[in-house]
Amino acid sequence: MKTIKLIILAAFLLPALVSQAQTKEETIAWLKEKLGSYLTHSYTEDLVFRNIKLISINECEVVITYECRGKGESDYVLCRETFPTLGWKIDKTGKIRFNSNVVTSTLSSTSEVFHFPFVGHVQIANREENIYERIQKAIDHLATFCPKKKEAF
Repeated sequence: MKTIKLIILAAFLLPALVSQAQTKEETIAWLKEKLGSYLTHSYTEDLVFRNIKLISINECEVVITYECRGKGESDYVLCRETFPTLGWKIDKTGKIRFNSNVVTSTLSSTSEVFHFPFVGHVQIANREENIYERIQKAIDHLATFCPKKKEAF
């Protein structure tokens, strides 16, 4: 009798527990919408940026591109940045930072590759209440779907 009660209780509680979490696909769709709309350039005195685009996002990484040039220069260069979903820290200005040099930045004109602990000169615009916290929570959730690398030790 006790087993039947537990099964009935589980049948009622299980849908409530399962329906709370967002799926990986829902999280990616929401992040595509928000990052696609809110990515903007951060101010710098010696560089000019334009055309920031979210290229792709999956459970393990985000890829963006933007055009940049030095002040006084006429030609823009395409920059491509790839960074992991794991380890984001969005600061109070909306800049995306990491604890180590995990951001890969490539300049199309020279094919040079750089590694930084921050996402270039890009930040998230603060156009919605608690947007930094909400994006942080969604990225943290998405990162849980990224397969962990198996190490020998």
